[in-house]
Amino acid sequence: MYGKTRGFSLLSLLSSLAIIAILLGIGLPSMASLVTTNRLNTQVNQLAGALTFARTEAITRNQHVIICKSQDQLQCSKDAAWHEGWLVFVDDNQNYQYDNNELVLLKNGMMQTNLHIEYAGFGSYAYVTFRPAGSTSSNGTFTLCDTTATDSPRAVIINRAGRIRTSTTKLEGTAL
Repeated sequence: MYGKTRGFSLLSLLSSLAIIAILLGIGLPSMASLVTTNRLNTQVNQLAGALTFARTEAITRNQHVIICKSQDQLQCSKDAAWHEGWLVFVDDNQNYQYDNNELVLLKNGMMQTNLHIEYAGFGSYAYVTFRPAGSTSSNGTFTLCDTTATDSPRAVIINRAGRIRTSTTKLEGTAL
């Protein structure tokens, strides 16, 4: 009279849960690493895009264009950190400072909180100037690092001709 019962036994349910837990334990750390890497790549591309934009505008307008670090996106600030934001503007009088009558081309606010950006270049650490021909006064390197995953820093490198490229190593091939 009684038909077959359908369902799971407690043993098969526990076995399935154990297998799922093992797979999640293996997969989640690599997923977190993927998210961190993608977040850093986004920030690198955003900075490289702003630098490329500044260079293109300098060539197009046949004027000096500066990208400088800025806390409030209203003034350049030597005391600001690059991850706090930057300002791209046409430097009409070539004094390397934003004046109220100069045209602001781009503003970028605070980047992600766990991002650290350092700029090393000859001349100034607070700004990069693109000349009307698209060149800069010196080479420079922005190093970006996610403080939660310091094993994968990235660099945005600018040469004197104004060419911008990204890298995971220094020029000589050593780690950043």
